[in-house]
Amino acid sequence: MKEKDEDKDEEGLGFYLAKKVPHDLLLKLRFLRVLSLSHYRNIELPESIGDFKHLRCLDISFTKIKRLPESTCMLLNLQMLNLSGCKFLVKLPKKMRNLINLRHLYISGISIKNMPIHMGRLQCLQTLTKFVVGKDIGFQLEELGKLSNLRGVIVISNLQNVIDSTNALKAKSEHLKELTLEWDAPNAIISQSERDIISQKIALVCHHLDNSPLFIFGFDEVVTVDADFYGSGSSTITPFQSLKTLRFEAMSKWEKWSPYYGEGEDEGGAFPSLQELYLEECPKLSGSLPKHLPSLTVLQIYECEQLESSLPTAPSIRELLLVNCNDALLKELPPALHLEVMGFENLESLPEGVMDHNHCVEALFIFDFPVLKSLPRGGLSSPTTLKRLIIRNCKEVEFLMYPCYSSLEQVDIEDSCNSQKSFPLDIFLKLRFLNIKSCSNMESLSVSEGHHLIDLLELKIKNCPNFVAWPSGGLSAPNLSDLKVSNCSRLNSLPENMNTFLSSLQSLDIINCPQIESFPEGGLPSNLILLGIKDCKKLICNRMEWRLQRLQSLEVLGFINDDPKYFDCWDLKAFPEEYLLPTTVTHLIISGFGNLRTLDNKGFLYLTSLQYLRIANCPKLKHMPEGGLPVSVSHIQIRD
Repeated sequence: MKEKDEDKDEEGLGFYLAKKVPHDLLLKLRFLRVLSLSHYRNIELPESIGDFKHLRCLDISFTKIKRLPESTCMLLNLQMLNLSGCKFLVKLPKKMRNLINLRHLYISGISIKNMPIHMGRLQCLQTLTKFVVGKDIGFQLEELGKLSNLRGVIVISNLQNVIDSTNALKAKSEHLKELTLEWDAPNAIISQSERDIISQKIALVCHHLDNSPLFIFGFDEVVTVDADFYGSGSSTITPFQSLKTLRFEAMSKWEKWSPYYGEGEDEGGAFPSLQELYLEECPKLSGSLPKHLPSLTVLQIYECEQLESSLPTAPSIRELLLVNCNDALLKELPPALHLEVMGFENLESLPEGVMDHNHCVEALFIFDFPVLKSLPRGGLSSPTTLKRLIIRNCKEVEFLMYPCYSSLEQVDIEDSCNSQKSFPLDIFLKLRFLNIKSCSNMESLSVSEGHHLIDLLELKIKNCPNFVAWPSGGLSAPNLSDLKVSNCSRLNSLPENMNTFLSSLQSLDIINCPQIESFPEGGLPSNLILLGIKDCKKLICNRMEWRLQRLQSLEVLGFINDDPKYFDCWDLKAFPEEYLLPTTVTHLIISGFGNLRTLDNKGFLYLTSLQYLRIANCPKLKHMPEGGLPVSVSHIQIRD
């Protein structure tokens, strides 16, 4: 009865039912309590659905249903109705108010313009994912205020339809976890008096939902958030005492956020519990933000180009993110453990204040600085707290050639440092993790003679087409456990003396490095556990020189050719050859060898520890080992 939809639509694969099936089936199931038709694209509910008096749960989410029968409102025992993702559903039945036992109504992603009248009568309702405000009595926001048991997450949309701002919402919200407010009046011409009413509408909703995360989205006509936002009641009551998360987003005309003044003349006092503040896509916002936010731990500002004033004083802040903002914001920053700055297109150098000793930054992310040339010269040498540095899409930046990165433990460089051909390793005294990706002009790693990278645990180099050289004499990193090199088309060798200098290496991946022909003299480190070789034809062709038998810790082996252009270019017809692999191998993966015909009996004879065998994209494979696979094998996967 269930058949996969062959046409992918926006929701992915779906299913179809013959149109008569639901009606015929339902006639036989009068005592049905749960009915789920989720993701069936073509279903229609019959009018007889109202006869199922025992039905408790009805799920028709992510279907293409266009209407619900009015008889749905006769299901007086219904407790859950899920209509999520029914984007063709534009109207709910008129008498939804009759579903007096309904507890959960999911209507996110449907296209209704109004709620049914008198939704406030559904006193058992605990979950209502969306409320669409209408213009007429019975459709207004006060209906939502009557639902005292609501909890979880709710979106209130079409707030432009609120008429009476004094009687709109009187509900308490101890159980709500998240509130989103949406305004929808595109291209409307709004007078100043109407703008004042809009501000009141925001305020009236906010103050009755003080304890919930508050998201205010798309209020395009708001110019000022002022005293109305803080409430017009007694000045002895601190506004937003319990609010922990506040987000303003897509407010294209918002210019000013007025401060709050309590009983005294000093600014401050509002938002004493606020932990997270997000400002996104508010291009005209200027002036100042709330100055004192004692509980703030996360501050994120996106695309607020006019905002120039200093950021709030926030002694508890841990994460600060600035994206496509005014350069002036970088001059005086609150202390933060995690600092992420993105999209400062005209900045050639970071202000010294970004990394002064007062900030105690542990993680610094620098993204999308197209003309940034250097990091703070004095700043990075003084703090002992900076542990993580991520640089992405900063093509002009260059690492200075002196040891000023003493505390760094992790460095990630991506699509950056175009002028730097050699990356100096010995300037990082405590480096544990190094990831270099898409640095097109990077040619080599360098290190002073006799310098040992004793803390380095992980090294990854990816998409560096001109990378050709390791440090002369080898890479001395006695604690390195993970080495991965991928898509380095000119690299023709691995580091020298790997067997001695990389004695702790456990994982080695070599991916699409077509010029590498062999392992270094002395072979691979004896503690190696995982070896993956992918799209390295020359290296695999010389496999009999690998001397893997001496690697008595090796457990996982992968030989993979992912490029279909070369499936038929391999002369590999039988695999693995006798004595090629050590007896310790437990997992073996073979993929993409177009001419492979036989699994070699002699090669498998000694794999007495093998448990998992995966073979993929070997279309000519016809023969398993003559003597069968080792008795230790418990999982076999063979796929095209």
